[in-house]
Amino acid sequence: DFKINNTIVTAMTLDVMDIIDRLGALEAHGIELELLYNLANLTSDATAKAYENNSLKDYLSLVSVASAVLAKPVALSNVKMHWSNDYNSWYNTSKLGLSNIGATDVNAKIDGFVEIRNDPEIGEIIHLFLMVAPETWYYFGYEDNRLEMFSSNRDFNTAVGASSNIAKAGIGEYATLLGDENLTLTFINEFRKKYFGIDEPFNLQVPMDTFLEDEEFETIEEEDDGF
Repeated sequence: DFKINNTIVTAMTLDVMDIIDRLGALEAHGIELELLYNLANLTSDATAKAYENNSLKDYLSLVSVASAVLAKPVALSNVKMHWSNDYNSWYNTSKLGLSNIGATDVNAKIDGFVEIRNDPEIGEIIHLFLMVAPETWYYFGYEDNRLEMFSSNRDFNTAVGASSNIAKAGIGEYATLLGDENLTLTFINEFRKKYFGIDEPFNLQVPMDTFLEDEEFETIEEEDDGF
């Protein structure tokens, strides 16, 4: 539930939907029992039951039945998480199900990393990296009440920079600001090292890298997750 300017969400939505329309993607979720239980916990049993019944007749987006809860800048669904005692954190062990961006339905299974960690001094720390395609990716890093964002999308980065309030925010006040490629890579490489023991630096592609080969994520998955 990041509080960010609508221009940022719009830039991301247009970019992500364009890539999915052109390249396609597996569905993030259907009407699995676990999803229905989670929906009921977030809303009500009646809402989950109505979603199930109506989805059996025709496709129904998840955000359309629970917009008050799910219409956030980024809503994930069907993501397997694991707890790390060593780092006091949750991290994903499956692809990320991207349910929706704002009120726009996506329902696509994509590559990415998410880490939710609690620091005794700083508090909650959240890192999210979404990769819709090798040259289409987004990074969000929340720490100490600061949200840094960076992407392969120039329009997204421009919107983040234009709406940043970091210069006006006081000590401890929430602020958004533009990150950079080094920040993004630091998170990815540390994530892979900590949770999967991968030392090889990640090859983060940007749109001008047209001659680089596509790189697949090296993560640890159960075989039935499709990795």
